[in-house]
Amino acid sequence: MPLLETNLYRTIQDDTFDAAAYRIWGRESMARELIDANPDYADVVFFPAGVDLTVPEAEVQDSVSSLPGWVNND
Repeated sequence: MPLLETNLYRTIQDDTFDAAAYRIWGRESMARELIDANPDYADVVFFPAGVDLTVPEAEVQDSVSSLPGWVNND
């Protein structure tokens, strides 16, 4: 994972916000937090290599607790 410091991520060629979020947090659904922390790049679909994105402090929820109720086998 191309994390430079605790709060920076350097993109690779053709990176996307959801791919970067997956590399950082293991969840594509965290892309919104990454976009919100980098508003100057909000309209970028595919990044060139070498763009430094700010990584916000974000709490990753357990995947089971974030599933809809009908998915749980309770």
